[in-house]
Amino acid sequence: MIDLHIHTTYSDGSCTISNVLKEAQSKKISTISITDHNTVSAYNELENNEIRSLYKGNIINGCELLTSYNGELIDVLAYNFDMQLMLSYLNANYLTLEQKHVKEAEMIKEIYPKSPLYIDRSLLYPSLDKTLSAIHDVGGVAFLAHTFAYSEAIVSELENIIKEYKIDGFECYHTTFTKEQTQYLLQFCNDYNLFKSGGSDFHGENKINHNMGIGDGSLNINEDLIKDWYEQPQIKK
Repeated sequence: MIDLHIHTTYSDGSCTISNVLKEAQSKKISTISITDHNTVSAYNELENNEIRSLYKGNIINGCELLTSYNGELIDVLAYNFDMQLMLSYLNANYLTLEQKHVKEAEMIKEIYPKSPLYIDRSLLYPSLDKTLSAIHDVGGVAFLAHTFAYSEAIVSELENIIKEYKIDGFECYHTTFTKEQTQYLLQFCNDYNLFKSGGSDFHGENKINHNMGIGDGSLNINEDLIKDWYEQPQIKK
């Protein structure tokens, strides 16, 4: 079993790195990825051997990047990238929380003086094209996250997205997906020769029924799903 969509206290999860690793180990999950929003800070802790030893399985470098597409904010999951290069990209292209608040205040004053209750936050984030190019530039692969969480416009645009943008694959398994939605994405990836990924979108106590590894109880992702783009190292005994 694998889980390639996990959040920690470095973004909007409630669990520390140590707690995440302990739970993954207790559930015998063979491979995980920590995919905090717009940050890879969690991986600094994994350089500590004592912390890393809490989990014997494989960890794929990961990050969930917020990006804009046709005025809508969507998430792209990046995996297996060079950590230092990704850190440089994030520092140059994503605002801190404090910076974002300042920018939003400026937008209200300059762009939306008559409508302060609405801010087009898509203007605060890199475009889909830029995000995908950056992920590839840092040696990673890019997957559209939880496709069915967006507007119907995104779902109807999937063929156009893969034709116009260099996206590598889709998150085919997610806690919120129905069996039919998962099968749709699996078949879509097969039809267009795209990579597949999946995960619970674990946030600890901050998202109900998004349990690590099993989602709402029915999730069970086999490691064979990612064999086309990730070679599993030998798990430490």
